[in-house]
Amino acid sequence: KIEKNDKAIIEFKNHGMKTGDKVMITNSNSEPSVDGEYQITVINENKFMIPVNTEEGKEGTDAEIYTTTSLNFNKIE
Repeated sequence: KIEKNDKAIIEFKNHGMKTGDKVMITNSNSEPSVDGEYQITVINENKFMIPVNTEEGKEGTDAEIYTTTSLNFNKIE
């Protein structure tokens, strides 16, 4: 899930990342799109934030997320 917020909140269960890690997001269906490369801020083991303002848009339900340390694919539901 891609939650609306002044910094988009991404739900990615058991992501195993830490604040400062980088991700690449593709094929997101939020509005605005959150596709791109970002340095993340971890909220907890299942959520992190990226610096994209989605407050005025639409929440997303799907994206492909890749980390720089390992390749992870998770369909957001």
